[in-house]
Amino acid sequence: MQEIKDVRSPAGLDLLLLISTSLFLYLLLFRLPFYPFFYEADQLIFLYNADRMLDGELMYRDFFQFTFPGGQVLYLLLFTIFGAKYWVLPFAILLMGLGYCWFLLRSAQLLVPGYLAYLPALIFIFFGFRWFGQDGSHRMFSPLFVLIGVFILLKGKDIWHWVAVGACCALASYFTQQRGIIAVGAFGLFLLTDSFLSEWKWRDVLLKSFALGLGFAITLAALCSYFIFTAGFDAFVNATLTYPSLYYHYQPDNSLGGFWVGFKQILSTPGIGPVLSLLPASFYGFIIPIVFVAFLIVYFLDRKKFEYVYWRDPLLLAIVSGVFLISTTNPGHLRYYQISPTFLILLSWLIWHLKLFGGRNDLVVKTAAVLMIIFSGIQIVRLQTGSGYVRIDTPRGTVYSSNIESTKRYVWIAERTKPGDLVFEASNPYIYFPFALKNPSAYAQFYQTAYTRPEFVAEAVEDLKKKPTRFILWSNDYNLPDEQRVSGDHLGPLAEYVQTEYEPVGPVYMVDGKPIQVWQKRGSEPEH
Repeated sequence: MQEIKDVRSPAGLDLLLLISTSLFLYLLLFRLPFYPFFYEADQLIFLYNADRMLDGELMYRDFFQFTFPGGQVLYLLLFTIFGAKYWVLPFAILLMGLGYCWFLLRSAQLLVPGYLAYLPALIFIFFGFRWFGQDGSHRMFSPLFVLIGVFILLKGKDIWHWVAVGACCALASYFTQQRGIIAVGAFGLFLLTDSFLSEWKWRDVLLKSFALGLGFAITLAALCSYFIFTAGFDAFVNATLTYPSLYYHYQPDNSLGGFWVGFKQILSTPGIGPVLSLLPASFYGFIIPIVFVAFLIVYFLDRKKFEYVYWRDPLLLAIVSGVFLISTTNPGHLRYYQISPTFLILLSWLIWHLKLFGGRNDLVVKTAAVLMIIFSGIQIVRLQTGSGYVRIDTPRGTVYSSNIESTKRYVWIAERTKPGDLVFEASNPYIYFPFALKNPSAYAQFYQTAYTRPEFVAEAVEDLKKKPTRFILWSNDYNLPDEQRVSGDHLGPLAEYVQTEYEPVGPVYMVDGKPIQVWQKRGSEPEH
């Protein structure tokens, strides 16, 4: 059996990695000296929801949201402490990235020796985060708690460790409900496998299973209790469990056919940036799943060469990785990046176990580190010195955004509104938080699929009648006669209302292939 020697790193190297990570993430998220980069993505939904709660509204009762409340609560707490400023978002992402770096490093140091333990954190931060990790939504926070649960079991496997793992799974669910439940299943499967391959003790299995479930149930119930109490049990369950289970998959991006969508988007986007992202995208899209398959092959070929204790911790990583791999409903490099931490640790272990680099592991890791940091450094220089950005002074602080059409439509609206004004954005609620605008409706996402329910549309029309807005950000693709609407497209009543009560003003902006235009209330003050 191989022995892990010199597991701990050279003095100061851990700190150097954290400092390098902090510097990299800061320069990635902020334009010097302290101006956040603005990215239009789902993370803005969580800022928008938190802002509504900051104004006294209650999620699930006063406005609709289908995720569990973890992301919104996080930003609400940060807003309460620091104020409702846009820089809170990149600050939270920076802390999240440091959390991944630390727990990846500490977990790997429990399995592999020397510099090889640095490989998972180096790959995750410097060969992926630039493109796939700048996501302040639930998708990136949730897997961090699964990684912490893995770290806890690597440290020890007594009953209290299992209680703590259950609590970590609850925190994962608090951000993304199904991910924590899947994690409980993965850890439970490891518990059964571990018991089967070692000395089978039913009492021990039952006690630890109970500890895992108890830690999960009590923690999640405590975290969600406020929202269940304020919104009502039925409203909470219908929004967070019934709706996503029945309708989430109707969005094309949320289905098993999404593997090639990300690569098509990269290849169709002009510029050198997308070209550079092809390499990490290919790594996470293709190599990450292969790591799991490679471990299974190695285990079945070599399992009799070593005692079970040698395989115990790698099996934990493999089972957690495999369960998340097969349960990913939207496979592709983006989702695989989010669940990659356990795969990356397993990859380092496989390199060590197979002695792929002979006695040159340290040299290979140092070389890889230099190449990845140089690769990332080039991106940082381009980001900090690029001229394709426009400065926007918003009520939430000054930001820098790519000078593209999606930005221009927001600037157009911002120049004609003031904080607190009602505006209706009929696609994604991205404009509200940065410009301190308010949504008159309880609903904020409208698509031409069954993802948008007919009752959402009917209630939105009533909301607009009660609280008419001067401006609506509208996709002209939605203006179809009923006979041309595909099955599941319920937007007819909303489109009819907009076309009757509003008229298009300003230019048409092509955003993600959609013709977005501002529509103004008929009879309101004319636009100059």
